[in-house]
Amino acid sequence: TRMGNKMKLRVKAYAGSAHPHQAQNPEVYELRG
Repeated sequence: TRMGNKMKLRVKAYAGSAHPHQAQNPEVYELRG
């Protein structure tokens, strides 16, 4: 869904800013979140 995509993008952005080492593996962070 469009909402789901927005949430994923938001999670990726948060992961990149809060956890730089997670930025390389955003998919892993999404599975955890």
